[in-house]
Amino acid sequence: MNTSFTKPKNSKAAEIIRQVLLSKFFPFVTMAVVILCYYLSLDIVTICYLGIAGILILLFLDDVSPIVTIMLFMNVIISWKNSPASGRGESDYFFRPEILAPLIIIVTLLIASLVYRLVITCVRKKFKLDPVFFGLCVFSVALLLNGAGNKNYTFFNLLYAVILALLFLGLFAVLKDNVTADRCSYERICYSFVAFGLLLIIELAVLYATKDAIFAGGTIDRNQIVFGWGVYTTYGALLTMCIPAAFYLAYAKKFGFVYTLISVIMLVALIFSCCRQAMVCAAVIYPVCTVMLLVKGNDKIANLCIFAASLIGVIVVTGLFQDKVIDFFKTIYSNIVVNGELYGSGRMELWRQAIRDFKSFPLFGRGFYNIKPDTDFSYTPIPMDMAHNTILEMMSACGIIGLLGYALHRVQTFICFFKNPTTERTFIALIVASLLINSLLDNHILNIIPTMVYSLLIAVLVKGQSKNASR
Repeated sequence: MNTSFTKPKNSKAAEIIRQVLLSKFFPFVTMAVVILCYYLSLDIVTICYLGIAGILILLFLDDVSPIVTIMLFMNVIISWKNSPASGRGESDYFFRPEILAPLIIIVTLLIASLVYRLVITCVRKKFKLDPVFFGLCVFSVALLLNGAGNKNYTFFNLLYAVILALLFLGLFAVLKDNVTADRCSYERICYSFVAFGLLLIIELAVLYATKDAIFAGGTIDRNQIVFGWGVYTTYGALLTMCIPAAFYLAYAKKFGFVYTLISVIMLVALIFSCCRQAMVCAAVIYPVCTVMLLVKGNDKIANLCIFAASLIGVIVVTGLFQDKVIDFFKTIYSNIVVNGELYGSGRMELWRQAIRDFKSFPLFGRGFYNIKPDTDFSYTPIPMDMAHNTILEMMSACGIIGLLGYALHRVQTFICFFKNPTTERTFIALIVASLLINSLLDNHILNIIPTMVYSLLIAVLVKGQSKNASR
């Protein structure tokens, strides 16, 4: 395999690096390293490992799709002990000079590697313009204009918009001509998601086994489902994205029923995460994946047996513990309606406020940040209002311009997929759909790391839109 890093491309060391990074075992080794460092609170080791692996991928591989492993595990690098978040570790770990220095070096080198890869792509005339790229250009301009004209406009509006534009457009520009759309790439991506899903399952199981407060009051208290890197809502969204990947491997691999079983375990973990939007998303995604697997996949009898056994297990458990099961779901969905009015954990008020903001600032929105002169900075240094719905967020923060920019991008991604709707691309699209569905009830798509994963998956879909794309 050729490499974009010219000098050592023929060395034996370079070949070993390529074989390791392209191996299906790489995501699982990464999982082991990350989970070990999480419980040992060695966050900087995780950061250095992921950063160095990411740099090597960008320098040594023609197909940089394995970088999805780095992006996924970046979500879970912060341990409980070292978390700076309020209510968790509240640690100064990431502000200590001995931690901050290597962190800055790793991030700088990683960004430099991305820039280098883009430059090399352009120099070698591999960079190709396509409608999705131009659509993302329009969307990025709309993001940069957020809050224009609002008297409370602040530098943070521009800063956050630049970050989002770099993630949506800049990262896509680097990746779209440096990924391949063959079966090996699809499998590598899905192995990464499955490894990541297994880590999430392990961390949730350990939490349930070690935190008695979860069962306070005779039922599950979902407010206790908190990790150093996030809470149950983040957990549910991330795990939902892993389900289509498990189904794809169940479809593509020999003895794929093993991955079917993993998908069932993922679904159980998702329910026990108590994340409602993830449950809603899974209610859509899981049946679609199941039908596709039973129609397209091999091992139909084994897969049917797993699904049948799972269904029987649900019926038996529900029958034996009917009261507890009912109490569980009653507790989880208890505040959807409050005093006869749709409440949904305060989301209805967030959505109403987003509509009010849109009416007040219809063209460019009120901005991602609406910092008023009397803002209290003692709680958080950068108060940011999120509508917990991608469409309403675009309306509120970026107005008509942002909404049109996002709509253009979304239409283009639909067109891109339907140009060549293969089974492989469908499962990748379902991973994207999982993120987008969850983002209708939260703000995941506008969080930095999930947006990075999104950009890579869109790049893969764009690369595979030609019917002549290699299989």
